[in-house]
Amino acid sequence: MNHLPQAWGRPRDDVYGAYDASYLSQAGPSQHTQQPIVTGTSVIGLKFKDGVVIAADNLASYGSLARFTNVKRLRAFSSSGPPTAVIGFGGDVSDMQYLDRLLQSLSIEEAYSSSGHGLTAQNVHTYLSKVLYKRRSDFNPLWNHLLVAALDGADEPLFGERGSPRNVVLGALSGDGVWCPSRGAVVEEAGEE
Repeated sequence: MNHLPQAWGRPRDDVYGAYDASYLSQAGPSQHTQQPIVTGTSVIGLKFKDGVVIAADNLASYGSLARFTNVKRLRAFSSSGPPTAVIGFGGDVSDMQYLDRLLQSLSIEEAYSSSGHGLTAQNVHTYLSKVLYKRRSDFNPLWNHLLVAALDGADEPLFGERGSPRNVVLGALSGDGVWCPSRGAVVEEAGEE
């Protein structure tokens, strides 16, 4: 009888045959997240005469359980100097952390570049839309809704939204000036009542 710890819980080869580990190889198809697990709720943005306001809560839910209470879902982006845009993240928290790392590396790269030109909010919005499109094209989508808020060069408030399946261009808001990705219809209906 084999008393070595490596054999514990393993059937005997002489009775059941040798263990086939070929299915454990990494050559099989890659698997991706099919639905988000830990999610943040909506982000809301408001446009007013002299600027924009963007808000989000700090709650992240594990399914229907309100599990994490200190998840910061608003990130300021600055390439050099003061922030040029604020990005609000809704959706999967792990994908938000991935995008945050991308934005941090982009910010560091821009801070050390010698071009002298920083990235604008439109550049950040375009970058994020390209990242989301690339991942969606690779059948490994990021499960996020993003809201980019900033003032453009003429101090006009700008909002841009990105997320599957929406493709909304960056631009000034029309109507009542409320922007809420993934829950916009709810906010719009509440405003009409």
